[in-house]
Amino acid sequence: MALEAELLANNYQIPQDFAQKLLNFTKNNIDAAIKILESSEKSIAIVKGKFITNKKVFNGAFILAYNFELKDIIYILFVVSNDASISRLSVEINWKDYYSELQNYANANSANLEISHEIERILTTPENKKYIHNFFIDYNNIDEVNMKRFITSELSKLLMDTGVAIKTHTDLIDIFRFEKFLSLNPLGQKPAKKTSKDVFVILNLKVEPVLAPIGGLEIGGLEFGDEILLRIKDDREIVQFIFSFIDPASFQSGAVYATIVSKEMDETTGNFGVRVEFGPGIFGSFVLGNKVRVQAKKKAIAPPPKPEKQPQKETKKNTKKYEEIDYSKYYPINDYDKDEFFEKGPFQTFVAVTFVLLVILVIVLLFI
Repeated sequence: MALEAELLANNYQIPQDFAQKLLNFTKNNIDAAIKILESSEKSIAIVKGKFITNKKVFNGAFILAYNFELKDIIYILFVVSNDASISRLSVEINWKDYYSELQNYANANSANLEISHEIERILTTPENKKYIHNFFIDYNNIDEVNMKRFITSELSKLLMDTGVAIKTHTDLIDIFRFEKFLSLNPLGQKPAKKTSKDVFVILNLKVEPVLAPIGGLEIGGLEFGDEILLRIKDDREIVQFIFSFIDPASFQSGAVYATIVSKEMDETTGNFGVRVEFGPGIFGSFVLGNKVRVQAKKKAIAPPPKPEKQPQKETKKNTKKYEEIDYSKYYPINDYDKDEFFEKGPFQTFVAVTFVLLVILVIVLLFI
């Protein structure tokens, strides 16, 4: 078991505990686990770009990677060079090949690494990262037009050149291949505060909640850990394969329970965006109004643990018979015993003195 988990962890750049969870999910079927991983969503957008300026010493190219799950830039590499050939790179080639080309220019003497790093720093400030996020809100329609305008504006200010022109092309890949790439290629910056390993999304299934106007629970009252009944609206072959390990009978009936892992309210509409989990890395999501009632189950609350009884210490009964205690050894009476006290010593002196005083008293009385 540990060997299979280690194999998955090394090949797909995932933590070993996550690999073990996936193996447990597939009932220790490593081939099934690999099939699920190979079907993972393309949650990384890789923007390949190049730019030219009026100043011939400031041509360049770049790669920017955006993670749709983290909603953040997870990688950025800019190379500014006075080698004019860098502007002739094709942005349509494979992103790994594009990276190799940038690596060659970065290692050449013609590269201006100081300006390159400054561009990376400026584009990944908190303010600019929020701005760039707006270009990736729609997964199916990345706003490359406004993204190019924004990067052009930032480059123009830094390079003090109004003649900047940019061309870009975007590829979509899965997180596992990109994690492996990052582990092998240290060039570039990784500005995300969270790492991609914090969020592992293999698949996002199309789902919708089962409404229950009578007897259901309001979506606004549900919380993390509660279960909600969902209809699966995803007809991909891999989805049927996954549910053969979850609950094939319920899947065939058309509705399956899943656990709520997050719920966020849209401040503008008041609707809730809900994400549920079916298994390790297998999620679904939907948006619903606050007061809408759905078929759901509250998580079971475990009763408080009973206080443990403290073992009573056994008191030993004193079964020893009473014995007379010889106090003389604690309080010695000088150096002699009780019998000798009446034969000599202080007692004898007391008797003699008393007798003499009585004789004197009698004589005095006779003379009076």
